[in-house]
Amino acid sequence: MFIMRSSTRIEAFLTVATIFLASSATATAIGPSVPDALYEAATPLSGYQGAAPGNYSSPENSVVLGATPSPSAFAHSQGGVGYAHNAWGRVTYYVGIDGPDGFVVPVNVAYRANGSITLSGGAYDGFAHGDLGLLSYENGNQLSNLQIHQSGNFDVSGNLAWKILSGSYGSVQLSVNAGFVAHGGNEYGTANAFFDPVFTIDPAFALVHPEYTLTFSPGVGNSFEAAVPEPTIWALMIGGFGLVGTANRRALRRHASAA
Repeated sequence: MFIMRSSTRIEAFLTVATIFLASSATATAIGPSVPDALYEAATPLSGYQGAAPGNYSSPENSVVLGATPSPSAFAHSQGGVGYAHNAWGRVTYYVGIDGPDGFVVPVNVAYRANGSITLSGGAYDGFAHGDLGLLSYENGNQLSNLQIHQSGNFDVSGNLAWKILSGSYGSVQLSVNAGFVAHGGNEYGTANAFFDPVFTIDPAFALVHPEYTLTFSPGVGNSFEAAVPEPTIWALMIGGFGLVGTANRRALRRHASAA
């Protein structure tokens, strides 16, 4: 009887210990609640701020803000005398780390960016800017703060080493701005800027710690386009969007007249 009671006590203790360890492991593996992304765009005649990607344009200026296959921003300004030329866009979103809390996880950031300026007939002050900002915290203190700025005519790609504390998230902000000045005569210009980053946990760290994974703002993807569209392709796409909008407006006017 004594042996049976001792065995029962040991089994009961092991059961309680197992439940405690299981609940502790579950508690430390709860991932962060990642905030929604914010999309912002501005041209001389319009402005937008909200939680949806899309194409935003006014005469001779357009901004394309994407969420998939990864967040990207493209600003396009093209034309001559008669309109202001300045297109600006920004995407702010968040990257979190799922897995046991309290570990600083190294994150690789691959990025692509390009910008171009073409001026003729005396147009001047052309600009094309692309910026990427990465920020994370640990216990209220700044953990990692990375900034990239590209300006002028550029076509670049590269990699950054970022850090995020598991159980929390870091912020990503990418912005683009493009434009020029055309005042008279035959002045004409085109300016474009594009930025697109993608994130992965450092492969060497992931090999030892496969329990960690990335999580993103709702609706946000994390893979590159097959290829970065050329500025001329973007211009055709934006022109197509404009033609569709014009056709829709004309159809609405015809419908209203018939009524």
